[in-house]
Amino acid sequence: MRGQSAEKVGVFVARAWLEPRSDSPLRVRITHTVEAANAPHRIASAATLDGVCDEVRAWLEAFLATSVKDEDAGP
Repeated sequence: MRGQSAEKVGVFVARAWLEPRSDSPLRVRITHTVEAANAPHRIASAATLDGVCDEVRAWLEAFLATSVKDEDAGP
């Protein structure tokens, strides 16, 4: 990456388990940040596949939005 700034890295971790006696057994604890180097992380939870997908989509949208802002700011 000659001539470019340091690589931007986001992190998304999903820990999933099942609650066996529940009508909706899926449980997911999500931890994520759009800037692994110095941004605070966010913790969320979901109990449906759609809920997890919504969290992934929101995180990727935020990651892309901050990447565009970083590029616009320049060196």
